[in-house]
Amino acid sequence: MKQEWYISINGFKEGPFSPSELKADVRVNPDTLVWKKGFKEWVQIRFIKELESVFKDEPLSSNHEIGREPLPSKLVDEEGTLTIQQDPFPFLLWILILLLSLIYVLYLLKK
Repeated sequence: MKQEWYISINGFKEGPFSPSELKADVRVNPDTLVWKKGFKEWVQIRFIKELESVFKDEPLSSNHEIGREPLPSKLVDEEGTLTIQQDPFPFLLWILILLLSLIYVLYLLKK
């Protein structure tokens, strides 16, 4: 791809960049000002039709391409939202500590 886009980050002009380089640059956001030859002024990247791909995720064609197995179906609900299941041990440990503390306080009050 042609490197023809310039960006303004914190008042500093940098470039030229290709659209794929803009997508990879973590400093670039929809409000970043861009310019290329032929433009009269700097424009926010969100208004440039040609650069829409900078903020769109590319669909993955296969789970094997990224080296991961698909998530188990019990972890993903019908809307595709990931459900995180946590180990209950830390919660049960705090309940036990609280219960023992309460028993100790009651024991001291009876003395």
